[in-house]
Amino acid sequence: MRRLANCPLDSYVYGHALQEASLPFDTADDLAGMTQDVFLPQLPPDQFAYLNESAATLLVTGYDPAEEFTFGLDLVLAALEPLRTTA
Repeated sequence: MRRLANCPLDSYVYGHALQEASLPFDTADDLAGMTQDVFLPQLPPDQFAYLNESAATLLVTGYDPAEEFTFGLDLVLAALEPLRTTA
């Protein structure tokens, strides 16, 4: 069971590392500029309502990759916890 439980954890950490290495911005301010100038124009609300809303929300709330990673990691670990006690 431990081997199987390691897969989602490994995938999450590896995926985050790849995403962080390839993001074209370093700060929330950089993201805000890119969202306004690049992302939102490519996501017309009448065609991509949910994606446009998500991008606009990131503008308002800011995006902190470290905070996002911590939240996701906690989520994965919480989902795996019941398996740890039964293995």
